[in-house]
Amino acid sequence: MATNATLQHPAPTETFLKLPHSILRAKQAVSLATGELLPFSANDKIIFLYMKGRHDYFTGQGSQYFDSQQAIADACGLSVATVKRTIGTLRDHGYLAVKGSVQSNRYTFIADLKIVSTEGAAVLPQAANDVRIVEEEVDEPDFQVLEYRGGQVDPVIDGPPAWCTEDVPD
Repeated sequence: MATNATLQHPAPTETFLKLPHSILRAKQAVSLATGELLPFSANDKIIFLYMKGRHDYFTGQGSQYFDSQQAIADACGLSVATVKRTIGTLRDHGYLAVKGSVQSNRYTFIADLKIVSTEGAAVLPQAANDVRIVEEEVDEPDFQVLEYRGGQVDPVIDGPPAWCTEDVPD
């Protein structure tokens, strides 16, 4: 007997975080300040993508991106200390400008993220503005440097994909 499984779709106002496979697989980012390879953890990826998505959305609306570190931590399900550490790394290595205020900070991404991915890993097709290979030499010959440009809108999915409502066997 088969049952019908349905994925509950969130309210239409809720947005989703796009996680390109190239970023998912990346283990390191390239410092724009020093050229060194930096660790790029799962938490760093979540924080970067959340902030980059919000930055692109607000700047696309003609606004600036303001957020408190507590709000970012709450949205990502991480500690404020982890958010502070990632923001500090992005700032110190040339990717992010931060201007502080009493209530929240203004964040401006000033460079595209350069990530390092293993050469043997297949990169799935991406939107043209998401990832491109940067022609740069890296110390380790078995790596490719990729540049993440991010999307320009805050994507909202109109409904669940067809596979979410397919019959699931017992």
